[in-house]
Amino acid sequence: MNTEDFDKLVALMLAKGFSHVSYELDDRKVSLTLPTHGKTGAAQEGLNAGAGMPTRASAKAEHLCSPLIGTLLAAHPGSSQKALQEGDAVSKGQPVAYVRSGLMLMAVIAESAGKLGRPLVQPGSVVGYNTPVFEFFPEPDTSGQKG
Repeated sequence: MNTEDFDKLVALMLAKGFSHVSYELDDRKVSLTLPTHGKTGAAQEGLNAGAGMPTRASAKAEHLCSPLIGTLLAAHPGSSQKALQEGDAVSKGQPVAYVRSGLMLMAVIAESAGKLGRPLVQPGSVVGYNTPVFEFFPEPDTSGQKG
């Protein structure tokens, strides 16, 4: 592979919504990971509509999204903690679910404190990159208010 091949691969990943690609041939291995963003846009919702995903959530809800393509897990497989449920309070940076892709496991993270909304994907389902998996209701930002 040369730099032009990498440029084409990154362009394809962006066009298809992949956050991670691994390639192996004999003793050579290549792995590319793109940064992920927790909020979904109208373009991603349009893509999800074709896959049978909900396209509209409550007006105040944000989405917590899958960081990569894989199988959604409700809880960490090595932990005895129970899965979070709709209405549970979560803190900033707290994992709310996990996505397994091969031997890799990545957390779906709450980007701010708030309450977990309804699940948009059932555990065990295959999810794509940036697929909304939960509604999320962030706490109002009071850092700029006086009082």
